[in-house]
Amino acid sequence: MRSSILSSSALLGAVLLAIPLPAFATLAPVGSEIPVNSQVADDQSLPDLAMRDDGSWVVAWQSGRGSNLEVRLRLFNADGVAQTSDIAPRPIVATQTRAKVAFLSDGSFVVTWQERVQPFHQQGSGLPASTPNP
Repeated sequence: MRSSILSSSALLGAVLLAIPLPAFATLAPVGSEIPVNSQVADDQSLPDLAMRDDGSWVVAWQSGRGSNLEVRLRLFNADGVAQTSDIAPRPIVATQTRAKVAFLSDGSFVVTWQERVQPFHQQGSGLPASTPNP
């Protein structure tokens, strides 16, 4: 369904809207927009964000079109300056969707995603995880 896929230009807005706010709160921009993804070809959608105590953060999302989807991620410092380019935590071996990121107590982070493979015309799925070291 096309309406459920965000364009690459909408990725930042989706990240901002993913932050839960009380019903009475108002949202006002602070500073300028921060481009999250450097790749703008295909669709960029379903972002997830995690932040350290020092304000640095990581965002992961799904990139691609159709059944050719992969998880990408990028690290930022507390000022919103990218510390990495877009990273693919695992080469595409199957359709990768629904990325989730979290920081661990030692300051490293973990990214998980759903993977769908179709070997021998049988569909399976898994939940791989990675702790990339950029």
